[in-house]
Amino acid sequence: MARRLTLHLLLHSARLIEGELRASLERIGLSHEQARYLDALFEHGQMAITALAHGLGLSQPAATTMVRRLIADRRVAIAADPEDGRSSLVALTDRGVRAARAAREVWLRAEHRLGAGGGSKDLAQLHRGLSRLLDRLGGRPPTFRGRPAKRASSGARRKRRAER
Repeated sequence: MARRLTLHLLLHSARLIEGELRASLERIGLSHEQARYLDALFEHGQMAITALAHGLGLSQPAATTMVRRLIADRRVAIAADPEDGRSSLVALTDRGVRAARAAREVWLRAEHRLGAGGGSKDLAQLHRGLSRLLDRLGGRPPTFRGRPAKRASSGARRKRRAER
């Protein structure tokens, strides 16, 4: 029975937090998913859609769809990759930077509320516990470490083959 109660509390808490975040982000004109994309670009800089999808743990088609929406909202722009003219990089526009900063403020206020009862020590303990749970469940938090390596251009691959 204690496990069922713990699970119930976890699910109910997640629903309440998500509802509060959704409402706060909607007030600034963003969905939670849009905010995640903008935050990733704000934190890590311009990147290929493939790297963005990988870092957020999403499929490339899903990332492409969201990037198109963010382009339509003038929050991101696509530019040619200076290292590989066939590839494109997604970058924040000024409007996107402002939106990413506003989303961060929403998330920081929510985290502050989470830690308000017991302080940063309880919040750190919750973070560690949730990280272990995620690991046990086979999930992974979004990460941009180990981003997929860019494929070498066909000219560079031919040159390497010729050198062998």
